[in-house]
Amino acid sequence: MGEDQSGEEIREVKKEISMKHFTLLLVAVLVFNSVAVPQATQTQGASPAAKVKAEVQKRGIGEKSRVKVRLRNKTEVKGYISKIEDASFDVTDKNAGRATTIPYVGVEKIRGSGLSKGAKIGIIAGAAVVTVAVVIAVAVCRAGYC
Repeated sequence: MGEDQSGEEIREVKKEISMKHFTLLLVAVLVFNSVAVPQATQTQGASPAAKVKAEVQKRGIGEKSRVKVRLRNKTEVKGYISKIEDASFDVTDKNAGRATTIPYVGVEKIRGSGLSKGAKIGIIAGAAVVTVAVVIAVAVCRAGYC
């Protein structure tokens, strides 16, 4: 009878601990949600031109700030940002040396000339998976299961 009572007490303690973890998790989710939602609505509230202007200013000027800009008329301008003004910015083609003045309102999409962050993460994750698979295959073969 003492063992049954002890087992029951252990189940009660485990249940109590589980409830505490669940409550803590729920509080964390609610806090994260209340922080994330206002930031998302702030980003959506800005005009597209303001977003483009912020992106251009973040990149700065100079030959290292290479961009690919798709305009609303579906043309694409490649080069580096050479000048930033209030209503427009200049993209200079490095090869031709020709500067193109682009108004912020005329930009559909702006991005860097290299790989996106998601593509870089995907490449690194893929390489990590392949490395782990090779290590596991070598270990299995050395253990004599090959």
